[in-house]
Amino acid sequence: MDTLEYNRQAFALRSSQVIVLTAVLWGITVTSASFYRLTRKGHGRILAATERAGG
Repeated sequence: MDTLEYNRQAFALRSSQVIVLTAVLWGITVTSASFYRLTRKGHGRILAATERAGG
């Protein structure tokens, strides 16, 4: 395997890892933001029920 081929494979691997990492971080951000909005918007009983259940 020559250097060019190796670099191309390494770049493809890195870019796919970056895409996956970005998707995971984006998902965490969206989930936490929507959960925060849900609990702040008068849905305190959901939070209270979660705490009662030991969550």
